[in-house]
Amino acid sequence: MDRFFFASAIVATALGHMLYNDAIGKVGAAETAIFINLSPFFSLVGAAIFLGEKIVIEQILGFFFILCGVVLGSGAFDELRIKLKQKQEINIPK
Repeated sequence: MDRFFFASAIVATALGHMLYNDAIGKVGAAETAIFINLSPFFSLVGAAIFLGEKIVIEQILGFFFILCGVVLGSGAFDELRIKLKQKQEINIPK
């Protein structure tokens, strides 16, 4: 069990931070800062896979709220709304 903890600490943390730092370099700090909020979700999934933890409804509900916050905070919802509005304007016959 200790080797799994060590592997998780080294591999997951190192890989996660390297990918996050790469994302900051590509899209900027403001856009990537929103997605740090997804860390609890990946921790939960990792605990379920590697440690056999059970995922309960409260955790799923919490993830839903986190995901809503990420979508609203990143501007993805606004972009989708604008695209849908533009598509409707194009499809309306004059």
